[in-house]
Amino acid sequence: MHNIALYIHIPFCMKKCNYCDFASFAGRQELLPAYLLAVEKEMAMQSQRHPNCTVKTVFVGGGTPSLLEPKDYMFLTKAIHRYFFVVHDAEISIEANPGTVTPAKMVAMQAAGFNRISFGVQAVQEDLLAAMGRIHQQADAVESVQMAVEAGFKNINLDLMFGLPKQSMVQWQETLLFAVAAPVQHLSCYSLSIEEGTVWGTLSEKNLLPPVSEELDRRMYHTARALLHKHGFEQYELSNFAKKGFSCRHNLIYWERGDYLGIGAGAHSLMENQRFSNAAALAPYILFFNMHPCFSNQDAAFRVEEEIVLHGRQFEGPAEEGVFQDSLQQEKSGAANPET
Repeated sequence: MHNIALYIHIPFCMKKCNYCDFASFAGRQELLPAYLLAVEKEMAMQSQRHPNCTVKTVFVGGGTPSLLEPKDYMFLTKAIHRYFFVVHDAEISIEANPGTVTPAKMVAMQAAGFNRISFGVQAVQEDLLAAMGRIHQQADAVESVQMAVEAGFKNINLDLMFGLPKQSMVQWQETLLFAVAAPVQHLSCYSLSIEEGTVWGTLSEKNLLPPVSEELDRRMYHTARALLHKHGFEQYELSNFAKKGFSCRHNLIYWERGDYLGIGAGAHSLMENQRFSNAAALAPYILFFNMHPCFSNQDAAFRVEEEIVLHGRQFEGPAEEGVFQDSLQQEKSGAANPET
């Protein structure tokens, strides 16, 4: 059997964030039913293209998967089990945004088999959240995590961002302290990267976005490392910190350059040394879900180089300061991210 990770992309959101360059679309929720049917059809097709696969982890990301209706979560997991062999102890993750979840959705996720949830908190200050284009406030984050705990989730992640325009060190420390006080087991800390085609990208090109100094960005990164270590979160990858036993198994497959299959509009895959992706636009994906243009059939030299870069994101125990600084520069450029 061929071990793989399975990624399912839900490209719907209530509002496009000002920094986001992912394949996501705001205000198109009327297409969700047709989209989910296309996702199921692609699963059927991919299970035939890649037979004898054992799914070790599942990750439903977006977009905002928490915009789905409660019944949709069971639809997704039933389809996954229908077309793929999923190990009994698989890590099955789903992304959610504060302000878009309800107790009924949390219960439905649990009933459908999701055992890990990741909340896009990013920051806890109202002014920073508004500037980012986020739809939630700090109180929504608190309420959402509490809903997850009450529904039975025992593996909860918070996504946090630093290096934001006008973000101070004090604000970053406040966000970190909020996170370590929450009943969560995993934290992801990402340095902002300004991407072309985003709202902030356009403002940056016009010199209308306050720049963040590299020195402050690095201080925020190392502050996070020290503070999270003090509170029992061990760093196992450049941007990821976990309590013992809670490292994200799905993301580790990316960093170890394992095979993963992406389902959905704009989803990327790496299968048997071949990278390919789906059309990113909604209508082409829904109408022609079986489009898989290959954009990289890598030679052996490239694969070795990629393995070195990806492995460099992981570490166990202390490492030299220079290694982290070099890796941080890779992350900010996006060069080390297999999903970029």
